[in-house]
Amino acid sequence: MRCFLQISGIRGVHLWKGGTSVTCDLPCDEGKVAQEADRALEGLQSVFSGFDPAKVKDIKVRELAEGCVIGVRGFYDFSSGTVTLCCVNGKVCVETLVHELLHSNSFTKRRTAYLEGLTEFLTLYYLKKRKPVCVYHRLTDEACRINKEYEVYAAFWANLAVAIGVDRLWAYYSEGEGPEIDGLTRLGVFDASLAVKKRYGIEWSDLLDALVKLP
Repeated sequence: MRCFLQISGIRGVHLWKGGTSVTCDLPCDEGKVAQEADRALEGLQSVFSGFDPAKVKDIKVRELAEGCVIGVRGFYDFSSGTVTLCCVNGKVCVETLVHELLHSNSFTKRRTAYLEGLTEFLTLYYLKKRKPVCVYHRLTDEACRINKEYEVYAAFWANLAVAIGVDRLWAYYSEGEGPEIDGLTRLGVFDASLAVKKRYGIEWSDLLDALVKLP
């Protein structure tokens, strides 16, 4: 997996990998996670127009024995507005927190691979804008890295964002508007990727390179 990327003339490793005091790991402490959630909610409003923080009513941190299951790092409950973060290897991942906060503003409760991939792409885009070191962390940390099943879908959305813009994808994610996007998601992800490449005439990129291309 490539991490040395060219970003605005600067070797990407300095942006994605280090040189900052920003942490991507949080202690399994509900108060400290809630503080980070407040900062993330503010940041999400600045990155995604119309993001509604009021849809998040509560933040909880749980151990495996307290309602979390192996393989699950967090979840959002639409009925209560509660984001639950699972303590994995003694920590909570900032990236998982952002991912679940984004779910609060999804137009649908469904958790299809396409929708999870879009949530993951939006997570990475937010991290690029607000906590770039955590992009590298999301791709490499044992406890926090992206679900491999979703990575190919996140790459699909990243390339589509290059073609039509992040704002258009956010409108689809939060409002469900976009019949032309729905048509793509009825295809398998590889066929959908070929369709995007043909329709918009773009050069297909891997996930990180597509992120680099986005403003």
